[in-house]
Amino acid sequence: MRRNSLVLKLICIVSAFFVACEDPNEVGSSLQQNNINTNVIDTFSIESKVVYYPNDITTNQAIALLVGTHNDAEFGTTEAKSFFQILQITENVTLDASATCDSVSLELPYRTVGYSYNKGIGTRTYYHQQFVGDVSREQTIYVHQLEEDILEQDYTTKDELTYGSNPVGSITKSHQLYEGGASQDSTYYLTIPLEVSTGNEILSASNNVTNDVLVSNFKGFALVGDEDDNNSILAFEHITKVARLFVYYHTDEEDSLSLEYRINVNSKNFNQITADLSTSSVNTLTEEGNEISTNDLNNLGYIQAGTGIHTQISLPSLQKFVTENNTVAINKAELEVFVNESVADSAFENGPPFNIVLTDIEQEEIRNDESLYSSVPAFAFSYDAINKKYNVNITEFVQELVTKEDTLTELIIAPSLNATRTNYTTFYDGDAIHGEKAMKLKIYYSEVK
Repeated sequence: MRRNSLVLKLICIVSAFFVACEDPNEVGSSLQQNNINTNVIDTFSIESKVVYYPNDITTNQAIALLVGTHNDAEFGTTEAKSFFQILQITENVTLDASATCDSVSLELPYRTVGYSYNKGIGTRTYYHQQFVGDVSREQTIYVHQLEEDILEQDYTTKDELTYGSNPVGSITKSHQLYEGGASQDSTYYLTIPLEVSTGNEILSASNNVTNDVLVSNFKGFALVGDEDDNNSILAFEHITKVARLFVYYHTDEEDSLSLEYRINVNSKNFNQITADLSTSSVNTLTEEGNEISTNDLNNLGYIQAGTGIHTQISLPSLQKFVTENNTVAINKAELEVFVNESVADSAFENGPPFNIVLTDIEQEEIRNDESLYSSVPAFAFSYDAINKKYNVNITEFVQELVTKEDTLTELIIAPSLNATRTNYTTFYDGDAIHGEKAMKLKIYYSEVK
C-alpha cells in the first residue's frame, strides 16, 4: 500500500543535531486526562536486509553534473558520466563570415551543499563541496562531443549517448575544494580548455539561429573520467551557479570577441551512474530484487545513491505490540540509526550524512516512487554529527499502525537525490552486538485506563 499522505504531509527537517527525547511524563501532555497514563516508553527490535533496485532511476534534468570513478571495498567501483547541451545567452546572433575561433573554455562550478548540524558549538549551517573519494590525488576529466541528440524523454542511470572517440578537451589535476564553512564560496570553478576546431564548429552552428536549431546543429558534450583513475566522483552545479562555455574569436575587422553559452535549467542533461559490485561486500546483488540479510553483512545496513542499494527494515515486535495493545495512544515514535564510524565523511559529500529517505512503499514501487528521488524524505529527521546518529520521526506511521490493520510494517531506508549523487553509507543494524548503537525504535505512548 502506498502511503502518499505521509510523503505529502511530512517535510524534511535537516536541523541535524539530535534533540533529546522529551521526558515521557511530558510527552503528549496535552492529551492527559484522568483515564490516561503517559509514563510509558518501549524500545522495539528491528530486522533488516539490503535490497537492490538499480533500474529505472531517472536522471534527466539533474541538478548536478557528475563525473569520475570511485572504488570502495564495501561498495565496489562506481562510475559517473554526464551528458549536456549548451545554449546561447542571446539567440539569432549574426556572425561575420570571417569569424574564427581563438580559444574555447568550459567553466564548471563545483557544487556546494549547505546543511545544518552540530559540531560542538551549536547547530548552524555549514557548506561542503559535493564529492565522493580522495580529491587530493590527480585525476583526468575528458570532454567529448556528442554524436546523438538529447531527446525530450526520461533518461536513467543506465542510459548513455554516443560521443566521439577522441576527446575535444581534457584536464588533469587534483581538486583543492571548498572544505566547508559558515558561508558559501561561489568562486570555485573547474576550467577545461577545448580544441579550437570545436570552437569553430560551435560558431558555425550558432550563426543566426535559435537555441532549438543550435542543439540540432551542435548536440552537446559528454563529461567523462579517465577509466584508470578511481579516486573520486565530482559534482558540478548548473542551476544556482553559472555553468558556462566561452568561445573567443576574431573577424577580419575586429579582435577579442566572444560568445557565451550556458548549461542551465533549459538545457537538457542527464547522468549515467554504473556500479561494479563484483569486488564489494554486497557482490551477490547482481539482479533487480536481490536481497541480503544484514546478518550476513557484519550486521550492517547499506545505502548508496544512484545505484539502487537500499536497506529494508521490518518491525515484527511492533506489529505484535499493536495487535495486543489496541487501547494505546502513540505520542511519539522515533527510529535511531547510528552510522558506522569507519565510513569516511567524504562518502557523505565531505560532510555529515543527510537526506535519508524512509518510506513505507511496497518493494515493487521503489524504483518509480518520486519520494525516493526527490529532496524531500518521507519522514522528518535530524542528525547528530558528533555521535554520527540519525533520529527519524515516524510517529504518524506508527499511529496509523494502531488505527489501521492493513498498514505496512516494512520500511525502506534509501538516499534521496539518486540522480545527482553517488554518496553512500553503512550503519549498524538492530543486532544486540552493537549495544547502544544498535538500530532501534523508541515509542512513547499513553495507556487508556
